Amino acid sequence: MESADGGRDRRDGLGKDGIVAKGQQFATVSALKRRDVQIAELSFEGYTAAEIAGKISLSVSQVRRVLARDDIKQLQKDHAMTLMVQASSKAAMVLREQLDDDNPWIRQNAASRILDFVRSMDKDTATTVMVSFGSMPQPAMPAPTADGDVD
Repeated sequence: MESADGGRDRRDGLGKDGIVAKGQQFATVSALKRRDVQIAELSFEGYTAAEIAGKISLSVSQVRRVLARDDIKQLQKDHAMTLMVQASSKAAMVLREQLDDDNPWIRQNAASRILDFVRSMDKDTATTVMVSFGSMPQPAMPAPTADGDVD
């Protein structure tokens, strides 16, 4: 159903042109039944098949059959990919902030991760760059105390 402004009707979860819009999630579901979309959404939220069955008055076996279908599995993969894309921008910001960290190990690791990603994006034109941030202490075992024990 469409609302008066042509947007999403909150009662059925479907928007204009058969798009499920919940937060930042978007997936084409024109071929799916509203019940199946509801099952998939509850699954995204972490509900078990038994909990979903109780919420929408179906048997557990019916819910499991819906969740086992290829179109629902694809919808789940699309949802997971959307979440990963959203998380990747946050991860990139964290790496960017680490480039200015006081600890040279953190700076070098962040730079290395960023350069690895850039190389993986375009292997044909990427160049190898070696980054080193000053001298770094060598890893060592803790020094023994006066009584010979290690702290």
